[in-house]
Amino acid sequence: MKHWAMTVCVCCIVAGGLSMLLPKKEYTKSIKTVLALYILVSAIQPVSWQLEDWTGFTSQSAALQPIDLQPYTQQLEQQALQSQLEQLLEQQGLTAQVSVNSMDPLSITVWPQTERKGEVLNAVQQALAGMGSVEVLLEETNGA
Repeated sequence: MKHWAMTVCVCCIVAGGLSMLLPKKEYTKSIKTVLALYILVSAIQPVSWQLEDWTGFTSQSAALQPIDLQPYTQQLEQQALQSQLEQLLEQQGLTAQVSVNSMDPLSITVWPQTERKGEVLNAVQQALAGMGSVEVLLEETNGA
């Protein structure tokens, strides 16, 4: 960037010096046009070198490997399913803590916080009826 700025400054100084030395009456428009073109070409040339650097940069970035987001999305799916099951149980008047352990195959652990354990298990199984192989574990709550 410093090189480009220096080039533009030097071109402007050279163009200003040439405009003072050349005759002003007859060829003023032509001289100004030629000097303006000289400054533009001098300013664009370093930019074209920098563009070549950018093409190298883009070819290097294309070689980068994509990020694997599968563990993150799997964790989000587990949290969403856990929340939905807890809300479903709450809507039916049942309280239980639900934990989704893995998604392939689906493994869910339920800790009912009520004496109606059979109803909790049935509600969870009905909610997951459309899914493939699902393993639902019913566990006792600690200290209750």
